[in-house]
Amino acid sequence: MSLYQSAPMSLHTNLAGQLRNTNLPKSDGLLPVFEAVVNSIQALEEANRLSTGQITLEIVRNPQQQMHSGKEAEQEIIKDFIITDNGVGFNDANMTSFETLDSDHKIDKSCRGIGRLMWLKAFDLAKVDSIFYQNGSFHFRHRKVFSQSPLLMLVTKQHVQY
Repeated sequence: MSLYQSAPMSLHTNLAGQLRNTNLPKSDGLLPVFEAVVNSIQALEEANRLSTGQITLEIVRNPQQQMHSGKEAEQEIIKDFIITDNGVGFNDANMTSFETLDSDHKIDKSCRGIGRLMWLKAFDLAKVDSIFYQNGSFHFRHRKVFSQSPLLMLVTKQHVQY
């Protein structure tokens, strides 16, 4: 094989290294939430529900130690963000994209495929629960991705009867 012939090349990635090299300044700390809401908008668009669909962003704060009012109440620590939509769901194509760093699944929408890195850079745990319709039946998928080392990903998928 000459130097100029193309040969298949396989690259491996180190997710912990990817996270270390992903820049997320504190001033952009809500960018991962924005990324998740954009994913919800795209899921509605893919399900043809852009004008009738729903997206809910719930901010869960730690229980208050004592009753506060005004500025003190606004500064309670945020525990979780819960984003819910009635879009297309976490079907197999979206799951494959989720598991592929720098995915070009939604390149036509200017997506770079790095949203999940932003989630993991900002949060200790990202959970995705999805009910989606595929191949004539409904399925439920549960996904947990932990940013703590060693990185661990858990997936379950099951058929749902309605």
